Amino acid sequence: MFCAADPDAFWDRCGEHLLADAQGYEAWRQPGEIVSHVRDRSTSVEEMRAAGVYAVFTAEELIERARSGELRFITTHPACGGLPTDPSWESLRLLCETVIPALAA
Repeated sequence: MFCAADPDAFWDRCGEHLLADAQGYEAWRQPGEIVSHVRDRSTSVEEMRAAGVYAVFTAEELIERARSGELRFITTHPACGGLPTDPSWESLRLLCETVIPALAA
């Protein structure tokens, strides 16, 4: 899960990194292995975005989804697929400075 001021721009800039991450993990899986909740077999960024396994939300969307009970926990992987540092730090800052304090209140 990632947090961005502009999720569309995040997907445009970083979607290929997320796809590479998912495809790399999928290539390592062996038949009969335990199914993971982060499994994504997408073959394009558009398909991956629609699948929702790798998700990008604004801080406000993430807060609302957590408060509504739609999300029970929030997990992130800032270096996922070799993400550039700027969007990785933006996501972490939004999570730490906006989302967590709002949910703790």
